[in-house]
Amino acid sequence: MDWATYPEEKIVIEDLYDNRKNIIHLKTNSDDDFKRYFSAIDKMLDLDILASIDATIKFMNVVSPGFVEMQIDKV
Repeated sequence: MDWATYPEEKIVIEDLYDNRKNIIHLKTNSDDDFKRYFSAIDKMLDLDILASIDATIKFMNVVSPGFVEMQIDKV
């Protein structure tokens, strides 16, 4: 996969990965038990989850075409 073709998706997926890493390593990233959670929670709240889902689906379908199929039900 050539990330130059998907620069926006790359940024979104990197942001998602950074959020995951921050959550996993909360206890090792700070000396202060209380303050270490603020930046991780702020970043999680700022995360655009729909953009993350869309970028992940696009990435997966580029790597393996047709891997994720969407069905939208009309109401």
